Amino acid sequence: MMEKRKYPRYKANISIKYKRSDDPISSWQIGSEIKNISMGGLLFTAYENMPSGTPLIFKLHIFTKDKKKKIIELKLVKPKMA
Repeated sequence: MMEKRKYPRYKANISIKYKRSDDPISSWQIGSEIKNISMGGLLFTAYENMPSGTPLIFKLHIFTKDKKKKIIELKLVKPKMA
């Protein structure tokens, strides 16, 4: 069966930190990893069960060609239902 996605998924191996953005006492979870990513979402390893659409903040540690480390912070929000 062929997948029908709006955006293509790309395999990734990116170390991340994450925490829930809807919980003010949530702490950063370290050691997780993004497995694949697209414009519409991502698949990552987590230390707890969370329902799809849980609002999260991610910090990605990315190295550029010149080997400089960049930290990017993403805030994922629950998508609006049509």
